[in-house]
Amino acid sequence: MTFDGDVLLFIQDNIRCEVLDLVFKGITMLGELGTLWIVAGIILIIPKKTRKTGFTVLVALLMSLIINNGIIKHIVGRARPYDMVTGLETVIGELKDSSFPSGHTASSFAAAMVIFRNMSKKFGVPAIILAVLIGISRMYLGVHYPTDVIFGAISGIMIALTCDYIIKSIGHKSIR
Repeated sequence: MTFDGDVLLFIQDNIRCEVLDLVFKGITMLGELGTLWIVAGIILIIPKKTRKTGFTVLVALLMSLIINNGIIKHIVGRARPYDMVTGLETVIGELKDSSFPSGHTASSFAAAMVIFRNMSKKFGVPAIILAVLIGISRMYLGVHYPTDVIFGAISGIMIALTCDYIIKSIGHKSIR
């Protein structure tokens, strides 16, 4: 057994319960297809004061989709943990794509980090907390290994920092 598998079995055997199943299903749905983050980006585009942040959120989400879901998942092709860890069951059923990295986590951190860096802490801190909870939900539900989630978070943060830097450097006058 690996560290990844041991963590998931510990969660399944010691933490899972009906109430938390419902909570984490709800949390993971917030990250589904990046919809919540896309809506946040669109809302942020509307006021001129937050337009650049909204644009950066949307660019970071697109880059996360391309890099993590479009490239890395296909190159790595890691099987889902419920297919590899003996005794592990998924709470939400089987998924069709590969496990590494966690796309939910990557997109959540990409958007949340942009919000955290560019808006007040009253918006930034809850965004980061939500991204962390979405990552945890993926492990809780048995659909991602801890390393999938950790890499997804790192990747999302790096994408956010890169997009934020590029847009602030070259797009500061064109996004009004």
